[in-house]
Amino acid sequence: ARDLSVTAMPASVEAALDLAEAAIATALAQRKTARERAERALALYSELDDPLRVAQARHLLGRALVDLGDNEEGEIMLASALKEARAVGVRSVIADVLQSIAVARSHVGDVAGARPLFAEALALFRSIGAERVVSTIAGNLAEAEFHEGNALEALRLHYADALADPRCGA
Repeated sequence: ARDLSVTAMPASVEAALDLAEAAIATALAQRKTARERAERALALYSELDDPLRVAQARHLLGRALVDLGDNEEGEIMLASALKEARAVGVRSVIADVLQSIAVARSHVGDVAGARPLFAEALALFRSIGAERVVSTIAGNLAEAEFHEGNALEALRLHYADALADPRCGA
């Protein structure tokens, strides 16, 4: 879309494109592109004074930094994004950031620190009816538990989530 534009784009449109590109790059594991686009979106949304989009851009930047191996800086960015998301009060954004912090914690072996973050993200996503995301988070938590050596807890989490799915008929 950016390449098709023949006139100067409003900052809000450019910021939205950067944020969307950062999200797509994150999903496709294109970490450097995710970082670059999230940085640009963060700068633009900061200038536009859009607290929700600032939180989302900072979240994607934090994820990109963690994915690039800079856990310390990434977690600082994610903590700021969480504070901003809580101030705005959008539950899905809060839950997204909580999940990212939990994954970052589990990547450095801090499953104990990740558990309450996963639990809060699960509760928030359940409260808005995002069951598919709930299933993903439960799987992430089960994986973290398994890597921590808690195979029974990992199985319990995995099967409890699967059995809670209404499609299972349980």
